Amino acid sequence: MKQTLLLIACFLMPHIFGTVPKSETINVVIFDFGNCIATTDRVPILSFLQKNLNLSSEEETLNVLVQLRRSREKNISDEKFWAGYEKDNNLALPKDWNEQLERIYLSCILVNQEMIDIVLGLKRNGYKVAMLSNTTPFQANLIRKLGTYSYFDPVALSYEIGAEKPDPKAYFAVVKMLHLLPNQCIFIDDKIENVEAARILGFDAILFESPIQLKNEFQKQGILYQ
Repeated sequence: MKQTLLLIACFLMPHIFGTVPKSETINVVIFDFGNCIATTDRVPILSFLQKNLNLSSEEETLNVLVQLRRSREKNISDEKFWAGYEKDNNLALPKDWNEQLERIYLSCILVNQEMIDIVLGLKRNGYKVAMLSNTTPFQANLIRKLGTYSYFDPVALSYEIGAEKPDPKAYFAVVKMLHLLPNQCIFIDDKIENVEAARILGFDAILFESPIQLKNEFQKQGILYQ
């Protein structure tokens, strides 16, 4: 109860006083996933679908991906979607079609090893490293299979916590998991709106551009990452 009241007070402070005090000690580094820890290359999946579905253009292929995404949003399984697509388009897809697709999707996620090295360096120096990511169950399942989430604890995913950045509820959820206040954490994200929201709530925050830029920012703040 006391911790919850402290968190609420911290979130209200910017609106009441116009500023939030910085903590002298940063205990946790919270990372975004997409475009920070990893990037996505859509070329393999677009090429695979266009070839195997006999589509004539990238526009048609993108349209199929939009249909698939909307199907997932309605909690329709990929298996059911492709069974319907196969029937509607008079196609005979391979029996291992979904397995092939998963392998292609996995190959599209390009984990930045330099960022993983930074994460490991932070942990060696005693920092707790967490994640706050806007994602879907499908995307999260792929990342879990790659094992990338294992470097972070806790991992706060939007569909599990019921809020997406820059909604304050998303930031509230991760600090609640950490049992800390925002001013004891530094938040890293590639989207300015997410960084600004974090700062308003009392987090120290860095707009991510590249591993080199992040290292320079850490050095300025005395955060040890090697």
